[in-house]
Amino acid sequence: RRTRQRAQILPFIAVLLPAVLIGLGLIVDTALVFKARREALALADAAAQFGAAQINVPVKRADPAHPAPINTSQAAFEARQYVLVHRPDALVDVTATPRLIRVHVTVPVPTIIWHLPGQSAVPIQAQADAQPFTGVATGQAP
Repeated sequence: RRTRQRAQILPFIAVLLPAVLIGLGLIVDTALVFKARREALALADAAAQFGAAQINVPVKRADPAHPAPINTSQAAFEARQYVLVHRPDALVDVTATPRLIRVHVTVPVPTIIWHLPGQSAVPIQAQADAQPFTGVATGQAP
């Protein structure tokens, strides 16, 4: 009887074990993707804030009554460098105008199951915008 019971449990284990392993892989992949999403958002936001801090000083000095404009070329360069210093494998797209900088970051996340066949990672994207800020904070929007 014991051999018969063991023989009956083998098909059950053969089905259950792969299902458990796939489930664990999906749980790990989900955690990796959510963590990477938070990191990509934080990176894009920090890069946008850093880029927005690149003020066009001569224009601001010439017209101090108006809001400080962003030095667009310097802001785009600095924001891109900020991302690449912190995440060298990231793809970065930066758009800057005198009033706004937008940073779009794509980071590859190695996964166990979630990736497409022939690939080992999933691209995670995040975007952040920032405006220039100078002077004393008043607690009011510009």
